[in-house]
Amino acid sequence: MWLTKAHTSQEAPTSISGSSSRTLLYYGYGDILEARIQYANVENHPERQFRVVVKIKDNRK
Repeated sequence: MWLTKAHTSQEAPTSISGSSSRTLLYYGYGDILEARIQYANVENHPERQFRVVVKIKDNRK
């Protein structure tokens, strides 16, 4: 399951993406999430400088 926060039309809108991950963090399940910066451009507007991908860790052995 991937939740992306980006400004392109092919990805989840910024206004709703990440709400699931914020909910999991609020209820103490942050240890099951993994976040990575997928894109960085410091020349962009501050709200669009980074694209972050949050995924649920795979704990299968």
